[in-house]
Amino acid sequence: MRTASAAVLLVVVALVLLAGGVPLAVLVGVAAALAAWELRALLQRLPAEAPLWLVGGLAVWLAERPVLPGPGGNTGLILAAAVLGGVVAGVLLRVPWSGWAAGIAGGVYLGIGLGSLLALDHWPGAGPDEGVRILAVVIGAVIATDTLAYFTGMAVGRHRHPFFPALSPRKSREGAIGGVLGAVAVAGVAGTLWLGLGAALAVGLGLAVGIAAEAGDLAESALKRQAGVKDSGRLIPGHGGLLDRIDSLLLAGAAAYVLLILAGFH
Repeated sequence: MRTASAAVLLVVVALVLLAGGVPLAVLVGVAAALAAWELRALLQRLPAEAPLWLVGGLAVWLAERPVLPGPGGNTGLILAAAVLGGVVAGVLLRVPWSGWAAGIAGGVYLGIGLGSLLALDHWPGAGPDEGVRILAVVIGAVIATDTLAYFTGMAVGRHRHPFFPALSPRKSREGAIGGVLGAVAVAGVAGTLWLGLGAALAVGLGLAVGIAAEAGDLAESALKRQAGVKDSGRLIPGHGGLLDRIDSLLLAGAAAYVLLILAGFH
């Protein structure tokens, strides 16, 4: 069941990436909504119960901002509206301050991360299919991070050194290094040959994505430990919740977007 669900998920994502445009925007919006549902369930286990309308609404709005016309896609406007609406509605509905703060933070966490992936696909000035190539390189680097981290950790066996054991006892420093090197290899080669990046920028992209992917995984592990659960949900048979599958992508997409903007790519 685990292998079958992973294969189906991979095929669906690949087809949507190839299609791009509206299908990709819809997939990102649906992912934001489902992840918000799972995140809110986790927050309910903490002393910070966030309203679903706040965390979900903000997550979807921020995730879709790269394709929204006019002011609707302005990040500053979205955040201002969320804070204003959240405070007013929170007072009227008697939402605790901790719940309001968690709702804003959760919406930003999911929305900025998923929205960055959509922004990479809609990169300003990108030529035909260039946006999807940028996004594919980033996702490929994340997959390489997860895969190499796992196999490197398995290879060193009992000789491995723990990596944040309080959050994830099975992770090792050797695995973390292997994962980052995997991201560097994918982004270094594909970024240079497929995107026309300079060697330094391509390697830097791999480093940023690899480190951010592992940080995203650890961040969600910390949240689940605080909530006292193993998985964020049961949406994907054999794999847990959607948040369990996209935790690495959330920070990796944002890191790639920030790096390429600062580097003046296109």
